[in-house]
Amino acid sequence: MRAIPRFLAPSILKSSQRGKFAPEPAKAVTKLVNQYHWQRSFSALGKPGDNAWSESFVAIMKKELIYQIQFKDINDLRAQVFAYIETFYNRVRVQARLDYLAPVAWLSLYDQASQKVA
Repeated sequence: MRAIPRFLAPSILKSSQRGKFAPEPAKAVTKLVNQYHWQRSFSALGKPGDNAWSESFVAIMKKELIYQIQFKDINDLRAQVFAYIETFYNRVRVQARLDYLAPVAWLSLYDQASQKVA
């Protein structure tokens, strides 16, 4: 936990472990949340699939980017992750769940179809 101030802290603390922290770790987590003004976000109880999409994305990004590059420092990591998401994942990488289109292309088609209906 001492490393948190050295790096950009998240603005949202997401967990599927509502109520499962032991008392002392729970106090430490609560202190951090309050100290850094994080927003708390929990998956719905009994709904483990709520965060499946984010876990899948992180696993893909680790395989395609994180484990492939030796980053110079935290700023290099941030820049590479931003570039991966904005220039590759959203614009080039096709996804089966989006009819084998990249997210930006799929969204464009969705918007066009929505405008025709309206």
